[in-house]
Amino acid sequence: YERAKMAEQDARGALTLATREGELRGELRGELRGELRGELRGRLEGKREALLRALERRGIVVTEEERESIAVCADAAALDSWFDRAFTATAAAEVFA
Repeated sequence: YERAKMAEQDARGALTLATREGELRGELRGELRGELRGELRGRLEGKREALLRALERRGIVVTEEERESIAVCADAAALDSWFDRAFTATAAAEVFA
């Protein structure tokens, strides 16, 4: 009887440990995802700011609609392409073409 009770307690302890390990893994995954999302958002925001600054420094007027397009863009490649075009464009339309 005592052995059976000890085995039952061991099984409960193992289950509790496994549950806690699973919870910790889930928390770590969630934290990592959050960090990665935050890092991506930060990089995109930096690209947006650099693009607007480049356009401003070149004296290219940006409409509110174009600013909104930049603000909502989540495509890093598009932002990079627009940024590169900003150095040779004479108007905002050339940047977003």
